[in-house]
Amino acid sequence: ASAWILRADVRKALHLEGVEPAAAGFEYTKSGPAAIVLYPELLPKIRTLIYNGDADWNVPYLGNQEWISDLEAQGVLRETHPWAPWYAPGQSAAQGSKTRYATKTNTTLTFQTVRLAGHMVPQFRPAAAFE
Repeated sequence: ASAWILRADVRKALHLEGVEPAAAGFEYTKSGPAAIVLYPELLPKIRTLIYNGDADWNVPYLGNQEWISDLEAQGVLRETHPWAPWYAPGQSAAQGSKTRYATKTNTTLTFQTVRLAGHMVPQFRPAAAFE
């Protein structure tokens, strides 16, 4: 699967001529728990907004939706507002969809999608991102 990166035409297109494959020397050391395990403790303490572009291939919103559903199944969250479209001022077309959850301490988690945005929502849809 990674043989394509060794092809001369691909390396030229990516400006990798003269760069030794795997020579970056990047090392990754895991230091502590993944953020996902911290959320059950954090959510009751802080109001939270999680948003995804609905055209994000890096972090698809369906993964976050499934994770939030798992938190609901564990009793960490309860849905207070079902999925509904949201609109920016002056816009007649929906800018995405959102839902809201509450914790036992009544702090909220809002989960929102931004229509036609990729991974970098403010880059693809700046007006909607800051709404």
